[in-house]
Amino acid sequence: MEGGELFHQIVKLTYFSESLSRHVILQVAEGIRYLHEERGVVHRDIKPENLLFDRIPVVPSRTPAHRPYDEEKEDEGEFKVGVGGGGIGRVKIADFGLSKIVWDEQTMTPCGTVGYTAPEIVKDERYSKSVDMWALGCVLYTLLCGFPRECFVTRAYTPSTDACLSILRRKYQCFDGEGCTRLLYFPQPLVGRHFTFGWVGLVGKKFVLTLRS
Repeated sequence: MEGGELFHQIVKLTYFSESLSRHVILQVAEGIRYLHEERGVVHRDIKPENLLFDRIPVVPSRTPAHRPYDEEKEDEGEFKVGVGGGGIGRVKIADFGLSKIVWDEQTMTPCGTVGYTAPEIVKDERYSKSVDMWALGCVLYTLLCGFPRECFVTRAYTPSTDACLSILRRKYQCFDGEGCTRLLYFPQPLVGRHFTFGWVGLVGKKFVLTLRS
């Protein structure tokens, strides 16, 4: 795809807006759904360097948005639903060198990239296709913040709601990205009040990323 790796676009733009992050993550999530449910494949190396995009023209923003504590950020341009923004159109998953067909079984081969690898892989435990969902959350964090989240394995995970809301209210530069990313995946009033989009919906008994605004 002519746009190249998503990683380079993150470096260029510093971080992505919520609209652009959502545009990207929905496409990656759909790609992972296809791999898992229709091909029984676990990718095991989901990261910005393995996401490719089609380049689209950037239409300059009428009112560029900046976070108060940011250094200068390049304008993403206007975002168009269903088309994209920030020069990013379609997004595809690439590099299947570490992928494996597992269907509903588990595997134990240690592989992946530091910063996007699930704790069970790091701890040399058996794991399933769910490790790709962990990596997807890490990618989402990187898109929204402009840098990977801290790698945590040994400490217990507790979502930090207050820290998440603080960054959304633009009070702090640093926050608990794990907590913030986790909140995006749960359909609760808290998310709806503080994010532009309803990111997650309930279809049957499954939580799914949605396109509703």
